[in-house]
Amino acid sequence: MFSYAAGKVVRVLNENQLLNLGKEMARFHHVSSNMPEVGARWNFNFETTIDNPLRMIGGSFRDDPEGYNWLSEKARIAKDQLLLMDTADFSAGYCHFDFLPKNFHFENDRITLFDFDFMGYGWLVNDIMTFWQYLVLEVYTGRMTQPAADEAYTIFLEGYRNHRSISEVELAAVPYLSFGFWLFYMGFHTTHDQFTLYTQAPHVKSYLGILKHIVKSFWTKDVEI
Repeated sequence: MFSYAAGKVVRVLNENQLLNLGKEMARFHHVSSNMPEVGARWNFNFETTIDNPLRMIGGSFRDDPEGYNWLSEKARIAKDQLLLMDTADFSAGYCHFDFLPKNFHFENDRITLFDFDFMGYGWLVNDIMTFWQYLVLEVYTGRMTQPAADEAYTIFLEGYRNHRSISEVELAAVPYLSFGFWLFYMGFHTTHDQFTLYTQAPHVKSYLGILKHIVKSFWTKDVEI
């Protein structure tokens, strides 16, 4: 879509950049929520983010049936938790589904969004989840502290809410939607030869480690883990 995007990737966003990211995501959602669901390349639902990917990635767990059983069970629980929520009022529209810093540039505090390769139709809170997912990964890998990540997420949400509403129920869905994020991309990796490396045991093991961290740290304590 773009041959050039002004600015550069910023891994640790300052306050203004976090506010602007929230604002631009909200502005994008204002537009995408009014677009009809016609001919979407991707649709983000339980079938495409949980059920189908679990079948697609089975071969990556030939030597780790225990890991696959854990992943399947936790994916079922995530799905059940989302089904228990009142999702009737969740905002829907076209999602970017990859709001990681590699997919937007900052020139000072001005942001340019790009890489809409996975844009598809679904709950718009999925986009909030993808940025939350980035912060979780930064903490998990030791590049950021949890208090710093919490503060960044709060500022980002402030920027979003200054321009578009998001309910507490939608935000409560984020840690469970994250399973669909990882499963979707793990499944996608099995469909393209250039991503074969990411279907091998070391990478799959790292994905499981991240998901176990999410379950332990962010799922509500009354959920079976």
